[in-house]
Amino acid sequence: TKELAKEHGVTLIPMLHCVGNVDYLLRQEPYRELREDLRYPEQFCLSHPSTVEIFSAMAEDLLAVHPAPAFHVGGDGTRFLGICPACQARTKDLGGRSALYLDHLGQVIRYLNARGRTVLLWNDRLKTMSDDQIRWLPPQILILLREFGEAQGGGEPGLYGELEHLAAL
Repeated sequence: TKELAKEHGVTLIPMLHCVGNVDYLLRQEPYRELREDLRYPEQFCLSHPSTVEIFSAMAEDLLAVHPAPAFHVGGDGTRFLGICPACQARTKDLGGRSALYLDHLGQVIRYLNARGRTVLLWNDRLKTMSDDQIRWLPPQILILLREFGEAQGGGEPGLYGELEHLAAL
């Protein structure tokens, strides 16, 4: 696959989710304690001390085989954000669920930036934040726009097609 991509001028960019969409991992018994809600394996607890460690270890494996200058961390799938007792306490200390999210993303982004990668992430969670909040993130990121629902006539992901729509964000 790498050779075919290179032949066609395509750069493969690795993706490893850092918040949600991690049920492939959190279904496994050794990682159960990293769940934000123990009933559901979809999302990391952002306050668990091992969450960033596990993400970093998996990222190292991908970085070793993907020399791309960018790395996609997802950043979506946050419906359980801030509900476990540890995250509730940190949410109060940090000043809200958005601050909890941004603090975690900041750790992940700095880790990858230190390895020479620009971080790509979805805009889902950032849509509800102010510019001042988003400025908490390290600058070496690319925020990828996507939309679900109304603009595309259903629940399928879509691309923004009109500049007026982009300007409204």
